[in-house]
Amino acid sequence: MRSSIRLRDIHRARSNQARLRVRTLRRIKLRAVKALRSKVAFRPVVVRTWSGEGVGHALCVDRPTFAPKVLCFATNRDETLSFLHMLFSRIETALAAPKRLPRRRTGKRKDLPRIGGYIDFSQIQYIATGAAVVLTALYDRVRKLSGRVPPTINLHQWSEAAFSTLFELGFFATLGHVVPSEVLYTQEGHVRTMFIMTGENSAELRQACERVLELSRFIDEEEPLREDVRLALNSALGEAMSNVAAHAYDETESEALTLKHWWVSASADKERRVLRVVAYDQGASIPVTLPKRSWAAILRPSALVSTLVGGHVVPYPMDADYIEFAMGEGKTQTGEPGRGEGLPQMRDLVKICGSGSLTILSRGGICCYRPEEKIVSIPLRTPIKGTLLEWEMHLPRAM
Repeated sequence: MRSSIRLRDIHRARSNQARLRVRTLRRIKLRAVKALRSKVAFRPVVVRTWSGEGVGHALCVDRPTFAPKVLCFATNRDETLSFLHMLFSRIETALAAPKRLPRRRTGKRKDLPRIGGYIDFSQIQYIATGAAVVLTALYDRVRKLSGRVPPTINLHQWSEAAFSTLFELGFFATLGHVVPSEVLYTQEGHVRTMFIMTGENSAELRQACERVLELSRFIDEEEPLREDVRLALNSALGEAMSNVAAHAYDETESEALTLKHWWVSASADKERRVLRVVAYDQGASIPVTLPKRSWAAILRPSALVSTLVGGHVVPYPMDADYIEFAMGEGKTQTGEPGRGEGLPQMRDLVKICGSGSLTILSRGGICCYRPEEKIVSIPLRTPIKGTLLEWEMHLPRAM
């Protein structure tokens, strides 16, 4: 009798423990699902839109994507490239997707247009000129290929760093938000900045070169440049821009989403006598337009070694070496005499000035040249569309 009671108590205790485990697991599962839903669920919000035709409103049905706090290829390269790559992928998807008829909606917000999401610029603390030019080019790509001016979202919430930097570079004028004025530069103290200029033909190319030379004359007003520096600047600038226009885009690229434009900005610091030029194109990139792969570039395993040591898989491990090879004398994709001199001339001008730098990001590599220093070539974890060129010269005074 006593033994049967004990067995009954044991079975009851085991059964209670099993039920307790099931209930505990069920509670944990419900809490996990609730937490997941709270993170995933997004209630549509009304946002402000502005595209130069007044303030409008739209219903945002997806979470915004926050831009990095620092957009700079020098100090925050990986995060900046990842953000710009994500933005470019979104743009390509949106441009390639077929247009759909708007669905019929009911409710108080049925008359508002819907957007899937947007880029939030409210947390930006700093934008470098190179990143700002690439960002402007991506939005300009939408305008040119779609025929519509891309609106800004919640412009009143943009950080001062984001708004002031993009405004000074002519971001809003380039996209068609404001009517471009006859003023070509902005000036703050002893620094004069050229609005971003974009084009695709030789006439626009000559205008861009002339504007950059005008900035050099701004530095030259009180203390003239050395004659050799002046001549080298004229030659290098013209050759470099010609190479951008003639060789950036491969004929094999698809014409549907190809935008054969370039974007250029520059600034001049009169007090420090520093001239900076930034040029960007969305073309095939230097490694692609240099089909005659030199064994001198291939046998330098700097990119491959850095890939193995760093433990990161990069998509184009040899591109940095190709870019460095393109900086050599007369390296061209066509083999024509007199061509391929743009990058070597730019590099030589930095050397003549004695201080400055030439930095090139193209597809999967970055290469930086500074006088009296070894050229730094690094593969990129995230590739960049096209080629970005950042050229800085400390112009010496005439003796």
